[in-house]
Amino acid sequence: MTNNVSHGPGNEARAIGLVGCGGMGLRHLYGLKALQNVAGKLPNGGIPARLLAVCDTNQENAQFIANNAEQMLGWRPLTYLNQAAMLANHPEITEVDITTGSESHHTLVIEALQSGRNVLVEKPLAATVRGCNLALEAATRSGKLLAVAENVRRDPLNRLVKALVQDGAIGKPYLIVDYIATGGDSILLTPWRHKKETGGILLDVGVHSADLMRFFLGDIVRVSGITRLLEKERYPSRDKAVVSEHFYKKWLPDLPDKVESTADDLLVGHFQFASGATGQWTIMQAAHADKRNMRLIYGSKGALELPPDRSGGPLVLRRDDQEQPVTGQALLDYAPSYRLDPLTVALFGEKKPVNYRLSFEEIDQKLVAIELFDFFQAVAGGHAPEVDGFEGRKAVALVYSFFESSLLNRSVTLAEIEQDREAPFQQAVNDLLGIK
Repeated sequence: MTNNVSHGPGNEARAIGLVGCGGMGLRHLYGLKALQNVAGKLPNGGIPARLLAVCDTNQENAQFIANNAEQMLGWRPLTYLNQAAMLANHPEITEVDITTGSESHHTLVIEALQSGRNVLVEKPLAATVRGCNLALEAATRSGKLLAVAENVRRDPLNRLVKALVQDGAIGKPYLIVDYIATGGDSILLTPWRHKKETGGILLDVGVHSADLMRFFLGDIVRVSGITRLLEKERYPSRDKAVVSEHFYKKWLPDLPDKVESTADDLLVGHFQFASGATGQWTIMQAAHADKRNMRLIYGSKGALELPPDRSGGPLVLRRDDQEQPVTGQALLDYAPSYRLDPLTVALFGEKKPVNYRLSFEEIDQKLVAIELFDFFQAVAGGHAPEVDGFEGRKAVALVYSFFESSLLNRSVTLAEIEQDREAPFQQAVNDLLGIK
């Protein structure tokens, strides 16, 4: 049985090492499987790659992922307890895929880069901006590629939104409103999401929206807002607490009866884009009873109502010159630049989808496949990935701008946060993690 995730005639498979064998590591396995499934539909069979080894400080988790890899991909990777041992024993590993908790991202990224490997790391790039900067410095010194696994922007419907905005469907963009309220007092999948030293749930969830809002409307220059810790004690939920719960069901029975939360769970504020457009942002991960998810973009000629992330639609365009909302195939008339790459077309089965009906699990593995493939292409072609380390840092900096603004009681610029000039909130996190 072949060890290739995808088959490229005449090319040797690139060897991958996976670091982190929890739910996110499992999701990356599904992404590799999705690549394997559509390899025959890609030009030249795509980029050949094989998962050679996996590692986790929990041996049971490493064995679990290795077993799943054998079932899904057709071969069993070797297992290790740490990244250093895995890389020392396998000089043939050229790419490292890091899917651990965010508090360890910067140290593992730096170690892998210094060993001469290209790195894909799950979002967020690091638990603080200083951690991001250390990772970026290591990438520059090593000359190796650093990519951040940010999958939400890769949804075909978000590619359509991007095209609608840039093609003038709503005129000049004025305002984006991003609002999510959920969570209650539930443990949101894993206890670490409620710990300050990881950046908490606001960083874990917020980097998706931060990246997406910048993807749609460009750089953000100034922020003002507040953050709060509302639910100081959290408990296992009787209902599905997080949409990605399917991938973590192995670990859900081991959740503690209670988690003492130290990470803020409310973010409210506004910000300004370099273009002059503005934004309003609310993340409430402590919302009881009434739970909502809303994203709107207003412009000089109309407005876009976006579906929840990784849901399949529908997307609604309202314009001053149209009595009825524009939906479905009619949206394509306002987005002539809408194009998808061959992999996305192969995965979703359409050249220009305007909606689709798939489960979250199906959508997730397709989007992970796209981000993995983009990484492999960037390494093979010697060019930057779509979401590189600098893009990853911008998302982390935007989220932390609200923390710092809240603590400093003033607006802050993204430039000062990215440069780590005045960051008292993050300094406490850096101290917890020993980041100098």
